[in-house]
Amino acid sequence: MNSLLVGKITELPTRVTLAGRQVQLLKLLRQLPGRREVWQANTDEGMLLLKCFSGDSAGARDYQRELRGFEGWQQRAIPSPQLLFHQGSSPAILAAQWLDGESALTVYHKAHRLVGKRALCLELLVFVAQQLAAGCEQADIHLGNFQRSADDWAVLDAAACKFYDGAVPPAVVQTNLAGLLAQFRIDIARAVMASKPKLAVAVDWPALEQEHLELTRRRHARAAAKSLRNCTEFAEIKNTELSGMARRRDWALVESMAHRGLDEIIDGGKALKLGGSATVAQVRFDGRDLVIKRYNTKSAGHRIKKLLTRSRAKKSWLNAVWLRSAEIGTPLPIAFLEQRGLSREGLAYFIAEPAHGPDLLAVNQTVLLRSRVADLLAGLVVNMYLLGFNHGDLKGTNLIIEHDELIVIDLDAMQRDLPERRARQLIAKDIERLCRNWDDGEFKQALLQALKQALQELAA
Repeated sequence: MNSLLVGKITELPTRVTLAGRQVQLLKLLRQLPGRREVWQANTDEGMLLLKCFSGDSAGARDYQRELRGFEGWQQRAIPSPQLLFHQGSSPAILAAQWLDGESALTVYHKAHRLVGKRALCLELLVFVAQQLAAGCEQADIHLGNFQRSADDWAVLDAAACKFYDGAVPPAVVQTNLAGLLAQFRIDIARAVMASKPKLAVAVDWPALEQEHLELTRRRHARAAAKSLRNCTEFAEIKNTELSGMARRRDWALVESMAHRGLDEIIDGGKALKLGGSATVAQVRFDGRDLVIKRYNTKSAGHRIKKLLTRSRAKKSWLNAVWLRSAEIGTPLPIAFLEQRGLSREGLAYFIAEPAHGPDLLAVNQTVLLRSRVADLLAGLVVNMYLLGFNHGDLKGTNLIIEHDELIVIDLDAMQRDLPERRARQLIAKDIERLCRNWDDGEFKQALLQALKQALQELAA
């Protein structure tokens, strides 16, 4: 590997001399080639985080932003890594205290219950409010920029912090807090805001709720839009037969499947659904278990109609990416592929990882009653109202229980970004279809009670 510090590195660890100190480079954590690097390193005094910048004007700007951030933290006593040493000559370097512990993102994903995630959300809201009260705005606010060491939080990414000599403007306070809350699932953030915790800064709670909602919806919309263009996460699939998008890490797999023939792969798999409008099969290809849903063409008129509208495979892809951005459980989407043009049949394919668990109709109602399924279903409905989406077919076979979490499948009828009145109409239909999955009995009564309580809390 080529490094800004020592040129070509053939093995790690390796030793270098920086600012008159012997430093052992252990691991390259992040790199923007030719511009900056972040290393885990070691000295006689202990472990440190080492940032290195290129000698050009861009690198100099990066170095100065980082240095101002560390100095701003120190002046305002913001909990953060201590700056150990630095030099502005080429290569410019900053060495900071190494913090053991976990990022807030890791803590969040490890918290399997709502109570733990709400507690984390509240902790960080209080922490960020304290930073704002001290005159520090975290402009690039996300859970990876907070580190829990022992029982204390620290802020990371000095370059992304902006400092104020006086009070942080109220509008900036609201936007910064809304940005933090948007990192959490919307019902978690709303529950924390509803409790109106005492913070170190003044908050207009109704205005914060509205700004948070708008920011959250934009965030999920951007995630879906991103899945239709070449980027670090997604890649275009385009050949003579099919076109579409795939996760970049699975691009070679999907290309290989397309070359083999998706219909052939489906025929060799386990049929889950054989129907006129769609065929679904679970398959194994190149060591991966996958589900392929093929949207069939029923007639010449149907083929022409499909040419003029977005395919159901593409809708499923976009909806799956959007739901995962919103932290609504759904299997990981791998790709969608379409045949386009009058000379084609107009088939479309949606490929995803399989869900691992029984659907709700396969679970005994007594078991359902003992579990928290009723609360999970009520939570899904609450998130529908908050985010303005519906499912379109909430039959029990489209709802899977996987590791005590609810997984939603069959997404081609789902609609997003609905106006409030239309959302209420469609969600009411979803609730009615959901309740028709079970005859009157103890579980249905528990579900109705959970829905009633959740919707009353939402309206409060």
